[in-house]
Amino acid sequence: MSSSAAIQRALNVNVKKFKQARAVSPPDPEEPSRSAPPTSAVFGGFDAVTLEELKTAKARWPRSAPGMDGVTVGMVMAAPEEALLTLYNMVLSTAYHPTEWRAMKIVMVPKGGNREDPANWRPITIGSALQRFLHRVLNNRLRRIVHLNNDQRGFVQVDGTLANTLILQSFLDHSSAKRRQHALASLDLRKAFDSVSHHSIARALSSFGVPAYLADYVRATFRDASTTVFVAGRVVGSVEVRRGVRQGNPLSPMLFNMVVDELLDLLRARGFGAEVAAGEQCPGMAFADDFVLLADNRQDLQGALDVSETFFQRRGMSLNPSKSRVLVKRKYGGVLLPDRDPGLRVCRSVILAVDDMNPFKYLGFLVGTSGVTRPCLSNYPVWMSRLMTLPLKPLQRMNLLRTHLLPRLFHGLQNNKISAANLKSIDRVTRHYVKRIAHNRASCRHTLHVSFPDSEAAGGG
Repeated sequence: MSSSAAIQRALNVNVKKFKQARAVSPPDPEEPSRSAPPTSAVFGGFDAVTLEELKTAKARWPRSAPGMDGVTVGMVMAAPEEALLTLYNMVLSTAYHPTEWRAMKIVMVPKGGNREDPANWRPITIGSALQRFLHRVLNNRLRRIVHLNNDQRGFVQVDGTLANTLILQSFLDHSSAKRRQHALASLDLRKAFDSVSHHSIARALSSFGVPAYLADYVRATFRDASTTVFVAGRVVGSVEVRRGVRQGNPLSPMLFNMVVDELLDLLRARGFGAEVAAGEQCPGMAFADDFVLLADNRQDLQGALDVSETFFQRRGMSLNPSKSRVLVKRKYGGVLLPDRDPGLRVCRSVILAVDDMNPFKYLGFLVGTSGVTRPCLSNYPVWMSRLMTLPLKPLQRMNLLRTHLLPRLFHGLQNNKISAANLKSIDRVTRHYVKRIAHNRASCRHTLHVSFPDSEAAGGG
């Protein structure tokens, strides 16, 4: 088989899987778990979109590709605001989802590696820019209405990566210092965003007391939705969307968080959890679909796993035992050691145990039996050295440093094992190469202010 034919076969596998995953939205048999206030008490009926909300939504809106209607972000930004207000208020007051907004396109982007492997392709969903702009407004409204569990730190206004890794490390250190047995599980969900039930989203909207006009509109966005799959600009398939949230849509993270938020409340209400610090109990942590369950022992952790498995099944999602991991520490002869075979299960399958040779990955960091490992920072000088070899103008190099290399580095710095010496070393490397880019002498002042037009930094002349 030729390489191009093998790649096409891999893409066809992805399209088939996407169709199967989105075909049916499983019913959610449970009533809303919370006692929410009447929706009219929140906004008092329909609440018109305001000019101030449009201006807030425009701020820091990144440019992206147009949807099936061909409308770009730039077109929306340049459109008369009064016209946008009229359109959006008509849509919300009638809970009508325009036909042009129902069609989305998915672009299959290679992740890297062997392109003949279906797993090495990432689907990127692109909807109408007009719809995405309205959903930025509605997402801001939902954030004012919905109060998520404090243990959910994905897509919220906190540094969730740093907070969750610190709590995880605190749990392991605190338990070891007290010489107590303890257990944790890192759960992997199979395509959680693609498979969550639309019925569960509607249930969550009711549970959180979302205003009727807003809940009705969100439900309308799921009716008669379809997706066209593109590869290299060519249509390779079409899918009717009956479940899941649209990845890349401004509303999707909040809607997903609202669905899974109940699990954290449920675990705490049933008494699951462990002490992460003196007098501080925590049943687990979430970062969107990344869940870590905490327990005092193996038996309690199995109970929390059972509750989680049932919860996700009822929401249309499923756990992936092969990618989940557990860490159980028990006393052997008075010494606290990891259990190599704790026998914990989900979906009738045994979950692999963590050991020093087989850590698990959580939010980009490796976690072993002693906790979060120190990130490797030795790549940073290599990145900077490669940057200097590229055939770019100085301002283009500065832009790459600012928009790509430094953000990539900053993620690794969200770790409690980073020392002041590490930060000083990074600072020295950065200053050294910035001076080289700016053609400054090594002896020049450390403070350097650089200003340049975006067009030139992006490659203009």
